[in-house]
Amino acid sequence: MAKAYLALGDGLKEDQLPWYERGELAAERALALKEGSADAHFYLAANRGKVVKLKPFWKVSPTIVADLEKHLLRAIELDPRHARALHMMGILLDRTPGPLRLLLTGKKEQVEDYLKRAVDADAHSYAYIRWSLAEFYRDAGQLTKARAHAQALLGMSDPTDRRAWVETYRPAAEALLK
Repeated sequence: MAKAYLALGDGLKEDQLPWYERGELAAERALALKEGSADAHFYLAANRGKVVKLKPFWKVSPTIVADLEKHLLRAIELDPRHARALHMMGILLDRTPGPLRLLLTGKKEQVEDYLKRAVDADAHSYAYIRWSLAEFYRDAGQLTKARAHAQALLGMSDPTDRRAWVETYRPAAEALLK
């Protein structure tokens, strides 16, 4: 259910918050039934992360980043090749603002490793994972690596996130290659 609620929220342009909140509750219930589920930890972090993005900053505890990291690390511990958890961990370490970084155990220097591991774990399903690595390399000035990942993204034939691949990632990869 947590996966379905996350997908429902992602598919909407408005009124996403109730779906992500339901997803968060479903993932919490799943963890109560089976703490050893990597997917339950990931979907809790993913839905909770979306809830945080949609709420006003003054209504969100700064410790949320540590909570997200805890669930992502547990998902990765349970399944070291959990592509989406590896990806989200890399993004969390990359995008957490300065003062909040003190609440994380991971370091900014680990971003590339997490993103590379995510791509290695599932290079053919999720275009956004491949694109995140291409962006990372582009922003780091490693254009040869960025172009290689953009080219690989263009070679994806049927990614899971096909609509986003066609509308967002494919044009962005083509632009990067130009």
